[in-house]
Amino acid sequence: EQANLWRECQQDMRKEGWNLISSKSRRINSIADVELVSFLHKGEDVVNGEAMLARATDAGDDFSQGDAEWFLEHQNEIPEDWRKYYIGFPGTIWLDGARNRFVPYLYWVGGRWYLIFCWLGGGRWSSGGRLLRFRK
Repeated sequence: EQANLWRECQQDMRKEGWNLISSKSRRINSIADVELVSFLHKGEDVVNGEAMLARATDAGDDFSQGDAEWFLEHQNEIPEDWRKYYIGFPGTIWLDGARNRFVPYLYWVGGRWYLIFCWLGGGRWSSGGRLLRFRK
């Protein structure tokens, strides 16, 4: 089963001793099909990673690392105004050697997008973060 989960992820965190515990299939085929959405409720400035994950899952905004990596391959198509946000992809969850859970996200720095991982247990997901959803 581990191989089936892995088939769509290019950045293999298993080399770092991590385990892939869940990952959805890639769903994005066009950046024009998705939009950014906040995971914060009115009046919130920040939530922990578990709250962000629950909200993303409930709303269907839990795109995967495969989607994030697709974005990296098409980063010249990502709208410039998205650069002010980090974009979470909670449809993939990794477990490190200390049993901490992480999710991938994209972050704009130094003139390009990078795939980075954020700890769910202590991560502070702020107003600078966004998720993706299909346009309505």
